[in-house]
Amino acid sequence: MFWQPETAASMANSRMFLFIS
Repeated sequence: MFWQPETAASMANSRMFLFIS
């Protein structure tokens, strides 16, 4: 399994946005 920082950051950012909203 290869770790993708960009994808992880995007997912985390989306979750944070939804959580705040």
